[in-house]
Amino acid sequence: MESRSKDGKLSIVGMKLKELRNAHKKAKEKWLADKIKAVFLVGTGRTIDGGAGVLMMDEKTVRSDFQTWESGGVDALKQRL
Repeated sequence: MESRSKDGKLSIVGMKLKELRNAHKKAKEKWLADKIKAVFLVGTGRTIDGGAGVLMMDEKTVRSDFQTWESGGVDALKQRL
């Protein structure tokens, strides 16, 4: 689902960004909205640590959320462990 730019940053394009925006608007739980925002920030050019800093989240959590999204999309993010 993702691609890498020349500088090695992760990026998400087109419809996937729109899907994330729509899912964020519909999210009723804060934890889910945060996961979606983390994926969105990293996918639009922030580094993992940069996205974590903006959201006041742990880098491991942001990395894990992005990997979860890569493997299963927004539906996978909705699964609470």
